[in-house]
Amino acid sequence: MGRGPAILAGATLTLALFLSPGAAAGQSALEWIRRGNQADARGDHARAIEFFTRALRSARGRAGPSLRAVARFNRGNTYVRLKRYDRAVADYSAAVRLAPRYANAFFNRALIQARLKRYQDALRDVNQVIRLRPGQARAYLLRGGIYGQKKKYRLALRDFSWAIRLDPKNGQAYALRAVTYQKLGQTAKARADLERARRLGGSGRLPIQPGGPGR
Repeated sequence: MGRGPAILAGATLTLALFLSPGAAAGQSALEWIRRGNQADARGDHARAIEFFTRALRSARGRAGPSLRAVARFNRGNTYVRLKRYDRAVADYSAAVRLAPRYANAFFNRALIQARLKRYQDALRDVNQVIRLRPGQARAYLLRGGIYGQKKKYRLALRDFSWAIRLDPKNGQAYALRAVTYQKLGQTAKARADLERARRLGGSGRLPIQPGGPGR
């Protein structure tokens, strides 16, 4: 499977902004999230889920909603690695309810919805990512891939071109645009983009493919 946009890894660094020195419950939840990330990184996904669930139970106070959003997001990532996609979608959905500007959660939910061929749901989510973070090339790559799966090649071409404007050294974007040019019968432009993709190390496969996404 070609490497397209991958699920975005969880992080806890920004949560320090929400925690006061006396926020013991928040610090406890943050520690469970940290343990969950460590367990996930070493491949102990069952333990990671247990730790993220403990974080959800212990998150309290002013930081509680933000901590629960991150715990849900990270647990969703673990469910993806276990190919339990509906559970992952449920956790990402909970994360964006708790933190409506959580662009990474919208992105990951869009990616999984697309892998499940729920293209309209995926488009709604990736459009939200673009509204929140209009400068991220990966969102245009993902949306272009969804349009490609729906055979809306001119819309896909527009998005891959936007991704290239935002990230001119992205070989994947050139490769995907080459595939789209080929679909539209523009072979000279397809060849030119494939040559750029080769120089930059990009794959020519669309980012939405069956199977489990990478980290």
